[in-house]
Amino acid sequence: MIIAARAGDNIPRQIVLEMIFMSTLPLKAEYGEQKVIEIFSECVVAYDLKSGCSYSLFENNRPMAFGFTFDAFDSNDSAPHLHVFSVYPSQIKKGYGSILLAEILKQHKQTGITLECSSSSSSFFLKSGFKTREQNINGNHIAMFSNGAQNRIRFKLPHLDQTAYERYFQLYETTLDSLLARNMIRLV
Repeated sequence: MIIAARAGDNIPRQIVLEMIFMSTLPLKAEYGEQKVIEIFSECVVAYDLKSGCSYSLFENNRPMAFGFTFDAFDSNDSAPHLHVFSVYPSQIKKGYGSILLAEILKQHKQTGITLECSSSSSSFFLKSGFKTREQNINGNHIAMFSNGAQNRIRFKLPHLDQTAYERYFQLYETTLDSLLARNMIRLV
């Protein structure tokens, strides 16, 4: 089952916060906790501003894969941007990522999607029909696009100041504590 959550839907905000939080957990090993908190903050702000969508794939009520897209502007040079895409490490190579990505692409087939990924995960996106953009981001990251989004490089990325990041850091910690208390996650 795939759940797509936008602000204003009938999904409680706390559930969406937990979905966003869990989407960032698999990224911690590669990016570190500080960057993961920044990613969490950007996604929550976009969700709250109704300019982003959280996707979660569940099997037997267990989360397997996650995505978060930032919306496009209403212009020809803009496309949705896949900001987070993760699969729990124990679930990699079981098809969950492909299923979720296919659904996200289906939702955005008219505009296509842009994304930035590490060079180690680029082959997954290439197999799913993405093409590389002639631009490298932050060293080992690659800019990619699908379905004609090649020249659509703008999207609604929220910009936060230090005070906002501090507030969302507290929200990150509160969400972590809530998930730990309910045995929804465990730290290794």
